[in-house]
Amino acid sequence: MADGKGPRGHRAWTLASGVLAFALLGCSGVTTSPALSPAADTSAASQALESGPPASPSGTLAPAASSNAVGPDSFAILPASPPAGFVGDVACTGSIGATDPVAIVQLHGAAFTGPIVLRDYANTSQPRTVCTFGKAAFQIVQLIDARHMVIGGENASYAVVDVPEVRYHWFQLPVSKGLFATLISVSPALDEIAWKVEDPAGTATDTIHLTTVAGDRVVATLPDTNTGRCGLPDVDSNPGGYTRSGGSLFVLDTPLPESSLVVLEGATVVLSIVPPAGTPIGSSPLMALWSPTSETLYFEQSGDVWKWTKAAGRSRYLPGVAWTNASISPDGGHLAYAVKRADGLHDVYLVDLAHDGHPVRIGKGANNLPVFLNSTQLWFRPETSEPGCTGPVPPGPVIYNVSNGTSAPSIIDNVRRVWPATSTN
Repeated sequence: MADGKGPRGHRAWTLASGVLAFALLGCSGVTTSPALSPAADTSAASQALESGPPASPSGTLAPAASSNAVGPDSFAILPASPPAGFVGDVACTGSIGATDPVAIVQLHGAAFTGPIVLRDYANTSQPRTVCTFGKAAFQIVQLIDARHMVIGGENASYAVVDVPEVRYHWFQLPVSKGLFATLISVSPALDEIAWKVEDPAGTATDTIHLTTVAGDRVVATLPDTNTGRCGLPDVDSNPGGYTRSGGSLFVLDTPLPESSLVVLEGATVVLSIVPPAGTPIGSSPLMALWSPTSETLYFEQSGDVWKWTKAAGRSRYLPGVAWTNASISPDGGHLAYAVKRADGLHDVYLVDLAHDGHPVRIGKGANNLPVFLNSTQLWFRPETSEPGCTGPVPPGPVIYNVSNGTSAPSIIDNVRRVWPATSTN
């Protein structure tokens, strides 16, 4: 998810694909303890099913199969009721294994109007559409795992949604006039909420909060001298994320020009990169992501990709690589990323992490937005310097099989969220 900051008090979270945008408008107090709600994060994809034009994808949903209960069920932390007038429109059918690779994707449609669905790739040769989304598709904030995702409502209210049961568990960040709070992430165990308050009382800082049933704690104060900015697709990325175990959390705060990265174990900061005021954007940490299989963090800073673990500290991993849209496969075996070219377009590179491989450019021509759908299939979108409305129609998205190097056209127009694969966006 990309993070774009408009005028003070308004934050728009936008996917790097440029299609999904969710604006949160609300204020949050810092003295009240927040409460959590379970959220469902689904992700993963399959190449066999994603190639070719499927008139009706396997596993098409029957909306009646979902309970769509929107009642008073609330999260144990920061409990709340549904926003007034809320109508649930998530519909699911069939089962989802707790460890199934899943993805929230937009299937092909004219002018990016195709349906947004949750796909299960436990059987990569026959992936299933398990859930469909109405307006909720534009409210999806986080995929926690195969059975939980977070959607956002109004006035800083959120719900963790259990799938495929479609049960909503509501929570609300503390609301107070003059303060603007945004969600960073809900922990995999659904027992902690990471969130932030922007520029409280005009302090030119952002305060990072962790909230559990035991209460709320400010764990970091990061510089924020910017009064607003528009999104930058080659800079913006996820504002934070927990490791698969839930033991560590990274927070990437990007008001720009400052961009700060901290890693926390509980409330303890174990890594802090806070450049001084005025540091150029390219010299600050950006585009961070965890490995899905280890407590290893990767991020870009000053034109290099860095690797960090608590035991070994940080070290340059890919010198001279200023990556965007990085993604790691669910098995931790492969890393993919894009690099901006001199002509403004991008190339996609693949690294065999399992065998300590070197970056290899894949795909013909310019490509961008790589993201793993499962451990063998990598989705990306070809680029062209000619816009489709005035020049040649750009080629459609591709699924690349990392096990045999073959490519096939994809029925997916955009990948919104993936799990257990990780992505910077």
